[in-house]
Amino acid sequence: MRKSPGAVITCLDRTSNEGISNPVGDACADQSRFSLPFLLSYTDSRFESITYAFAASGAHVETVFNEEYDPLDGTFARPSEGNHTLWTDGAILQARVDEITQALASQHQLDTGAPSTNDQFPLDTARQVFTPHTLLCYVSAYFRYFHPHFAFIHRPTFDIHHASLPLLLAVALAGSAHSPPTDDALSAPCLYSVAEEYIFRCLHDMVDMRAEVNDVVIQTLQAAVLINALLYSSTDQAIARRGLFHRFPALVTSVRSLVLLESRRTMPLYDMSWGQFIAEESKIRTAAAVFFSGGISTITFNNAVQLPVTEMVGDLPCADALFEVPSPDEFTQLLMSTTCDTAQSLSLKEWVLLYLEDSWPGREVKMLTSTDPKLLTIHIIALHSIIYAARTSLLTFSSYTTLLRATDRWKELHNLVYARNNASETQLVGFVKYSVELWWLARKLLELAHAGKEGCRYLTGTPTDSRRDLREFVESYAQ
Repeated sequence: MRKSPGAVITCLDRTSNEGISNPVGDACADQSRFSLPFLLSYTDSRFESITYAFAASGAHVETVFNEEYDPLDGTFARPSEGNHTLWTDGAILQARVDEITQALASQHQLDTGAPSTNDQFPLDTARQVFTPHTLLCYVSAYFRYFHPHFAFIHRPTFDIHHASLPLLLAVALAGSAHSPPTDDALSAPCLYSVAEEYIFRCLHDMVDMRAEVNDVVIQTLQAAVLINALLYSSTDQAIARRGLFHRFPALVTSVRSLVLLESRRTMPLYDMSWGQFIAEESKIRTAAAVFFSGGISTITFNNAVQLPVTEMVGDLPCADALFEVPSPDEFTQLLMSTTCDTAQSLSLKEWVLLYLEDSWPGREVKMLTSTDPKLLTIHIIALHSIIYAARTSLLTFSSYTTLLRATDRWKELHNLVYARNNASETQLVGFVKYSVELWWLARKLLELAHAGKEGCRYLTGTPTDSRRDLREFVESYAQ
């Protein structure tokens, strides 16, 4: 794996945080300078995928693959985490592999026409990529490496036998991208295009038929979120372009049609059964994952905001600890404990309005200070979408004070949350681990736009399909 260039050093912490101990804040207070390892690695074109960028910057769950990792080592050993016999029954695994191969071959035939066409489905490649053993490895790798970045698939109840075919395919391909670079994993990208077509065709058919929003529909939408994330992660501009300008708009249309953006818990968590909680929380998290994905595309590629904050009126995800409990009994026990906050959440729209209002309750309101790092990352992504709209609508000058104050409030809340939880970046992954770099980026964009600076293409807000513009911006202004 090739390393990214040396980190650019910059001052990050400009807010007053008296009496608060915070890893980021303390470092800035002592040194007045801070590195931006994540943004530099994330935008490094030398990486074939941002998966490697996450590892290089330390934003991954684990930075070194374990070549001797056994997918049957107990990762899913507890009976409550799905039916463990399904993970070890070779006949069942082979049946699912055959389903995947047949679905991809059929989709390829639909895409290319008659089976006699010269453009034949790469059956040998599919058989190399998907075997019972590799399917296990891919699914295990997904939950070990990808899932912690944004948990929207319910891991304890996921099993290979009962998962919808689109979701199983997407989880496997996402896992292959996080697997050791064996021949089968390295060949998996050859199947992205046909897998993408298959998954989005399934989603389109369900939305077009106005299907009831059941588990199968949610799993198909989750599959589309995952495969689109793989398109984003590619440094191949043609592949990234498909995700940005073709697939993500289809995702937005789907969540709107399925009314998932308005998903709210129908009753207090204490009154819910485990099954009801899983069903409702999966909807909430899937909608949030679509917004998260769109927000990252705006930050990275200056992609126009397609899912505005004003539409995000549903609940935000609850604590990951609650979503990850593996049984009804443990769900009840955690609800009864004091370690898991179960307060009704504000919608993302309500959060952003709080950041923008003249008054700010800050640390005085428990609901504000009881949020967690992952939700704070969603907040700063939402503020980025507001800032992008202001920059591209020539409104930065008139809204500068309000937006800059909003970023200061976010940083204040960030420091409070880290101090309360005694949180450390070493416990976090991905964008959540380095959300403070997104805060720096938001402030710098506001300052430069307000000053009328136009020396960098990224500042113009012009959409692109390359991370180059963002990288040049970071290298130019993080001094």
